[in-house]
This record gives sequence, structure tokens and C-alpha cells, in this order.
Amino acid sequence: MGDWIRQRVDTSYTWLGDHVQQVPSAILWFDKLITAHGIGTVLEIGTGVGTLTALFGMRCLDGVVTFDIEDRCSDHTKELLSVLGVTRMDKDAHDPETVAWVCKNIARDRSGKLFLFMDGGNKEKEFALYTDPAMGLLRLGDLVAAHDCGSEFKPERVQALADARNLKRILIPQMDADKTRLAVYLKGGE
Repeated sequence: MGDWIRQRVDTSYTWLGDHVQQVPSAILWFDKLITAHGIGTVLEIGTGVGTLTALFGMRCLDGVVTFDIEDRCSDHTKELLSVLGVTRMDKDAHDPETVAWVCKNIARDRSGKLFLFMDGGNKEKEFALYTDPAMGLLRLGDLVAAHDCGSEFKPERVQALADARNLKRILIPQMDADKTRLAVYLKGGE
């Protein structure tokens, strides 16, 4: 509970029968982003307790893949994610086998827009790895977002990478005003 937002805001609310780890406004922002950008597929790094993953599963019908090094999902959430067709794996996002699986199963097989959401243990490392053009994961119009902006994720540390990879940070004033703590990037043309 060292996180400053958890000290200021009651984040002990529930959704779909389980606890949610994000501030309430984050759920609304994710829904808006999915709709506004026509997101069909989600790759979520850091499942947490899985309730946000359920939102992705209900909204993104082309597929949701989530992985976390630690299983913290309740049996209820696991069952819900299974019914929604979510691929949930207990894997390390930085493991070469996991990265190879993502390249094979997401980078090549999807037809719609992707939302890459990083909420794992090392978001800046995940940003560098999963936005690397060599992975072939990101295409024009895809979204990349990192949670815990300002504490666990510092946009200024990845700015050079973002610029080189045509990732433009969007919605900065809105996210700052609302304290949602998301850094959202839009993939532009080469």
C-alpha cells in the first residue's frame, strides 16, 4: 500500500464479484479507448486479480491474452475469463519463450487493432521489449498504455524509444487532470 493513490482513494471496490486494482476512472478510460480506437485484440502484461482482464474480454472480441508471473485470480475470475475466451497464462513477460509465443500468436495472426497494456513489474522494460519493431507486434493505429504513470512508469525515461518507434503520447491533460495514472501512446506511421 505504498502507492500514493491507494492512500488517497478507496480502491477496495468490486466489479463482477471481485476486487479491482485500478482507480474507478481507469475502467471508464479503458472502455473509451477501446471504443474510440476500434480495438479488437488486447495483450495485457500483468493480469493482477483479473477483473480488468474481464472488461477486455467482454469488449475485445478478436482476443485477449494476459499473463502474469504470479497467479492472483480468484476461482470465480478464472472461470469468467475462461467463459470469455481469454487466454490467461502464468508466465514471465520477459522470458524468451513468452516473447516468442507473443510473436507467433499475436503479431502474425491478428487482423484488427491491438491494445498493448503494461501493468507488470517492470513497465519500462516491457515498453522497450514489446514495442521493439523487431517483434512485429505494433501496427499503425495500435495503442500502447502503461499503468502507474509517475510512480512505476516514467514517460520521460522511454521518450527516445517512443519517438524512434513513432509512438505519440496522447490524452496527457485528460489523464493528468483525472489522476488515472495511465500513459497512453498511439502508433503512428513510419
